[in-house]
Amino acid sequence: YLPFLAELFKKDIQFMGTKPRYLLKHFALFLKLYGFLYTSQLALNLNNWKDFPRPRDNYLILDIEKASRERREVHDFGHEQLQKNAHILFPYLAMSEMLQKGNVIKPLWRLSDTLGSSDQENAKLNDFARAFVAKRELNYEFSSADSSVDSLAQILELSKLQFKTGNKDKDDINLNYAKATLKLLCADFIQRRGAAGTVLVINQDYLLLLTNIAIGDQEKLRFAELVKEFRNRGVFFDKQSQAEIIQFYERIGNVERMSDSG
Repeated sequence: YLPFLAELFKKDIQFMGTKPRYLLKHFALFLKLYGFLYTSQLALNLNNWKDFPRPRDNYLILDIEKASRERREVHDFGHEQLQKNAHILFPYLAMSEMLQKGNVIKPLWRLSDTLGSSDQENAKLNDFARAFVAKRELNYEFSSADSSVDSLAQILELSKLQFKTGNKDKDDINLNYAKATLKLLCADFIQRRGAAGTVLVINQDYLLLLTNIAIGDQEKLRFAELVKEFRNRGVFFDKQSQAEIIQFYERIGNVERMSDSG
């Protein structure tokens, strides 16, 4: 579903393979890191399912940092955003499979691209949506969409609506799925910080691993380029966190200042 992240995973695991001892020691950490990266970026890109996937804003702070609700990027594009979008994972992906036949299931962005403009195709999607509303007994005033893409958008809305019926047993299915996903794949990157609320964090072990795979087999990398490599993998830091990261690198002795101005 995420070509950009699949390519980076391939690149990073190949680099790790050139350092066998490092790979064996950090393999579990590497898989947990990519589990979080893929889960978070999948949730954020599904929310923009018509667009070709790309790294979406996903802000973390270092686990040693103080959190503050005044840090708007961390607050608006961090845990709160991820938690909200985790609730579309099961409905959207399950609906995508329901709509497609065969062994190869296209991701929604590719399915959207392949939808034609024929009235017959749109009629089939409208018929599906109408039948879905009736079968799930949804409180939804159905009206036929004008295009295939609009029909698909309506169907995806219905996929979420089926878990908002007021029937606790049915509605809890998606709620529990989202909770389990965050717990099993993202727990190492989520912390409660008192009045600042829950935030996404990265500890020093994950930061060093991320730094090593971002630099790869290059001898050194400018900090701005390193931050870009982080973002390519779906890890974003605001200016305050970037300053903390530089201090951390200085403490462990793997940063070289090119001038007094930094």
